[in-house]
Amino acid sequence: MRIGTIYGDVFAERVIGNLINFKTFCEGCEPVCSECRSSYGSFVGDIVGIHPTDPPSPTMIEDPEEVIKNLSLTPCDLLLIVAIHHDILAAVDLLVEATGAKAVLVPIEDPTWVPPGLRAQVKETLDNLGIENAFPKPFCTLEPGEGKLIDEFIKTYRVGSPVHERRYDPRNWSCSVSSLWLYMVCKPKGSWKINFGQGCSVRYDCKSASYLPMYSLYGKGQRIW
Repeated sequence: MRIGTIYGDVFAERVIGNLINFKTFCEGCEPVCSECRSSYGSFVGDIVGIHPTDPPSPTMIEDPEEVIKNLSLTPCDLLLIVAIHHDILAAVDLLVEATGAKAVLVPIEDPTWVPPGLRAQVKETLDNLGIENAFPKPFCTLEPGEGKLIDEFIKTYRVGSPVHERRYDPRNWSCSVSSLWLYMVCKPKGSWKINFGQGCSVRYDCKSASYLPMYSLYGKGQRIW
């Protein structure tokens, strides 16, 4: 899959950084990193275009077609649009025409990126063009079902709504979760803190997407997994 992005916020750089998976991308467990992301691999070869542009602002763009033309957008299969000027986003048909994209993702980490009215307008345009589209708010709510290419994007790059597995230890019903893997694609800022009860909690600083092993404890601190 060829992925292109046009963006006006650094959140897009975090998403692309996750796909590239360069060694220093995630430093959440420093200085005792277990390199849990090594099995994720790198999809740098799938990224064909990274195009920064104007972010949302009150200033009107009178000729969005000229702006889009000057971006020299790269042909792609899936176009990721992050926090661009509303006048450019409203001309999404021109973005699709310039890239040949068959699917468009517009994550909304901040409500000012895509107001509800503009979202409805852009979605209607894309639907009329037969282009797969999704507007996850935030990006970690993206789920399968929006189209074949978007489903492939979720499955291949393992992004979207968190997936977890829970296993129960019958030896100790007071501690319900014996092992949990969370796959996170979440906030551009902040961190997660998950409490397992009995004084056990785990904190994780979000870096757009990462595997995180978590263990609940029982007895005198013995690890179940």
